[in-house]
Amino acid sequence: RALIGWEGRALPAISGRSFAGRQASFEEFENKVLLVYVWFTNCPPCVKIGPELVALQQHYSGEGFSVLGLNADRVLKLEYDDAYRADYTKKIGINYTNLHLTPKVRASLGNVNIFPTLFLVSPDGTILKHYVNYQSPEVLRMAIEGVLSLGADE
Repeated sequence: RALIGWEGRALPAISGRSFAGRQASFEEFENKVLLVYVWFTNCPPCVKIGPELVALQQHYSGEGFSVLGLNADRVLKLEYDDAYRADYTKKIGINYTNLHLTPKVRASLGNVNIFPTLFLVSPDGTILKHYVNYQSPEVLRMAIEGVLSLGADE
């Protein structure tokens, strides 16, 4: 179920380093429907939703949709290193950009402390839905298709 409070607000500026060390930012996703996924390694609902997000990315990427992962391991001071994260993401088959969540970005997103937290963002950067904890593929698919169909009507 989506939460009230973030809907209609602009997505805060998001930037960070990818797992490969490349600097990346939200601007790379302008004009796309974006699902921002805040997670940490081995979080049980994140383990469950991870492969489902891979499938959504694969299915909708050609229609102007992308997932952007923000991994909270470092801000949570978890012991996982980049090599472990790389193995973990390879095992799941992650096919979308993942950045290290920074304290500044975490604060701008309401100090996310329930994982996963997801924000569905319109192509103009407006947050349309805010989800906390595991969401079924059907819930996410319906929300994504709803936003993508708005763009098709223009």
